[in-house]
Amino acid sequence: MYSIKTLPRDAIKHLMADAKKEGILFPKLDTKFICILNDDSEVVGFSGMRLLKSKAIMKNVYIDYHHRKQGLASELILTRLTLLKGFGYKIIEANCTKMSLSIHLKHGAKIKETYKNGITKVIYENL
Repeated sequence: MYSIKTLPRDAIKHLMADAKKEGILFPKLDTKFICILNDDSEVVGFSGMRLLKSKAIMKNVYIDYHHRKQGLASELILTRLTLLKGFGYKIIEANCTKMSLSIHLKHGAKIKETYKNGITKVIYENL
């Protein structure tokens, strides 16, 4: 069983190092982190959100290798969408890797732009 909590950056430093090795970066901006914890209260995944005046930006999702393929990335996306909708956001963007694009599309995102570096910007609108 897993639980989801908001935690500070310091609580996920060990996973950020693993994410960086896989090419997933998280800027030191005003990002809020939503984390997945296992039964032992160990953080096994996280994602970020950047809250702006006119829109919210969902940052990358990282799940520890041993906890993948269990729907945890989808849980983090759905949790953030619910929170951001509750905060009143009507526009939410995400920059997706090839690995995360299908999950976002499955949850209602539309492709806005595809960049040369393989990143695809998606948008959730009128939530």
